[in-house]
Amino acid sequence: MAWKGGKRVGLGSKEYLSSTRWIRLAGALGYTLYSLPDAAHPNLEQPPPPAGLGLAASDVEELSSLVNNKTAVTIID
Repeated sequence: MAWKGGKRVGLGSKEYLSSTRWIRLAGALGYTLYSLPDAAHPNLEQPPPPAGLGLAASDVEELSSLVNNKTAVTIID
């Protein structure tokens, strides 16, 4: 998922390059990997979701380019 100006944006849109990325985990109902501000993205406009794990925005951006909705994800403590 990508957000810009409080709205979701599509992969092919011009806003996508400067958007805030999230990764929704299908098997964990309502659980999302979401972006936190970092040096490359100091001002994020989208508030965090109710449940999830916050990661540096650059890390979520990289992860979002490596996974799709069929990628198995395991989070361990």
